[in-house]
Amino acid sequence: MEKQKNYNQFSKEYNALYLQNILSFQKKVKENGRARDYYVDFYPSFGVAENEYADFLIYGQAVNGWISGFEPEKVVTDAHVDKSIASSNEYFEPLGHNPLDWVNVQWDKYSMEEYKLKHEGIKNYYSGKYRANRSFFWNVTYKLINDFYGFNRNEPNWSSKMVWSNLHKIAPEDANPNDYETNVQMDYSIKLFEQEIKEVNPKFCIILTNGKWWEPFGKALLEKFPTHNHLPSKIDYCEQIRSTKIIVTKRPRFAGHDLQDMFVNQILSLINQSDFKNV
Repeated sequence: MEKQKNYNQFSKEYNALYLQNILSFQKKVKENGRARDYYVDFYPSFGVAENEYADFLIYGQAVNGWISGFEPEKVVTDAHVDKSIASSNEYFEPLGHNPLDWVNVQWDKYSMEEYKLKHEGIKNYYSGKYRANRSFFWNVTYKLINDFYGFNRNEPNWSSKMVWSNLHKIAPEDANPNDYETNVQMDYSIKLFEQEIKEVNPKFCIILTNGKWWEPFGKALLEKFPTHNHLPSKIDYCEQIRSTKIIVTKRPRFAGHDLQDMFVNQILSLINQSDFKNV
């Protein structure tokens, strides 16, 4: 597999927190007899290159399967964090890609074939069977960023304008963390979120989860929570942390194109308000 150096990453301070989260999680699940055989861990993925600014930091809730992971009984060191960084931030350089271009390559069953015509080596780099076009998260994300910048929705440039993260970095393989697994990592999840906002300093933080997933973060990080009422129908919360506008959406089980566009339009309507006090 033709891999390159990491595209971008967070600071040493962040990486230390990331490791502490895993070590704390291991200790707690073992002590309580609640450990599964294997967990995946997700390090945020950068579409923006080193020293580039990102307007958008976009969150899901947790990954349902990922490249990096650990067993609760095995020692996790700095070397594991390096592998976690690489799993999210290596990229296919020959086509000028960034780490988030895997979404474009694996959009549907035809996309990979189109990209193979541009560079044969891409078939060895992107080998997953995941189809991003089935995802509410990725549909709203690419439409939102393209519409914000006035890009053609069929162009792949959106991926270079954002950082992708998840509220919780540890999950069982192929599933969301359950209530216990979110609770035992919550303190570090909040610290990591706060550090991500500090280091990326985006204009907009879009959280495509639902209010239940966001509430522990909002209560921990905001003196007044919730800040705004009477929000658009698909928005659960609107907040501001530092100079970043936080918009938390609902999370539908199924969302066709019309519903996706409704989410995009309601997010944009809030983004375009100069002051959240008017919400």
